[in-house]
Amino acid sequence: MSSAQPTNNDNSNEGVVSKSATGSSQKETVRLVIISDTHGHHKKLTSILPKGDILIHLGDFCNKGSASDALEFANWITKMAAIPSNQKQISSQHALYEEIIVLEGNHDRTRKLSPAEIKAKPPIDLTKMFKRVNSDTDGKVQFLQDQMVQSKRFPLKFYGASWNSCAGDNFPTQFDFMGQEPPDVMLAHLNPYISSKITYPQLESLELVHAWRGAEGLSRTVLQNKIPLCMSGHLHWGRGVIHVPHNRNKQQQNNNGSSSVFINAASMKSHRDAGILYEPVVVDYDLEQRKPIRIDLSYTTVEN
Repeated sequence: MSSAQPTNNDNSNEGVVSKSATGSSQKETVRLVIISDTHGHHKKLTSILPKGDILIHLGDFCNKGSASDALEFANWITKMAAIPSNQKQISSQHALYEEIIVLEGNHDRTRKLSPAEIKAKPPIDLTKMFKRVNSDTDGKVQFLQDQMVQSKRFPLKFYGASWNSCAGDNFPTQFDFMGQEPPDVMLAHLNPYISSKITYPQLESLELVHAWRGAEGLSRTVLQNKIPLCMSGHLHWGRGVIHVPHNRNKQQQNNNGSSSVFINAASMKSHRDAGILYEPVVVDYDLEQRKPIRIDLSYTTVEN
């Protein structure tokens, strides 16, 4: 079953929209395609990745820090970038993306190794690996670790948290120390903490409510800075969408940026169903209104 959950009552925007401005075409909506927690099974999504402007992987592309998983993912994500060699060879087989953002998850870390194991098979350096990927893709793939980046094509800013920040629940409380405004989109592998008073009325499931009891620092950062969109993964069974109003006295959502939208975009169905992935999440983000206006969060699975 597929479930589309728009963030407002206007569902007429079914795709990426353009508008004319001073005689030229200018995008007003950016399409984000989000995957997370693929655990070495990312290739299963290749043929069904939808067209979009920016592809985002929120971490756990490996399974238990496997170096072979990491290298395989690096090769795969390079093929997803819209570079001339890919356009000539395989553009007819799957979507290509002008920009790709990748985060690190807890399973992308190598487990603690003995000195002998490290000497025999040194763990992979993800930062170095993604620097090479960035170079090979003409800068189209970016690996974020506590960094703010501006889209090269759109007036859209992303902040990507490292796993160290997630594990320590250590997120920036303000962004002016960076000399910048808060981002439009906050990205982290770990799920946020959101009160059950907010989650239960929207989820109507006590089990799903527990999936939103994560990092308090993450939700605090998003809400204090009124960041319109926060996306994470980590808890496979917590996939879903939560709206949190900025004015708690007015339990009003989706009113001209009066709320932050939190999305758990975990792709793997569950630990028990290893290898079964959900279709990617698709978000249409309105640049003028500065908020997501359409969210397609599917529960259709891909097994082969």
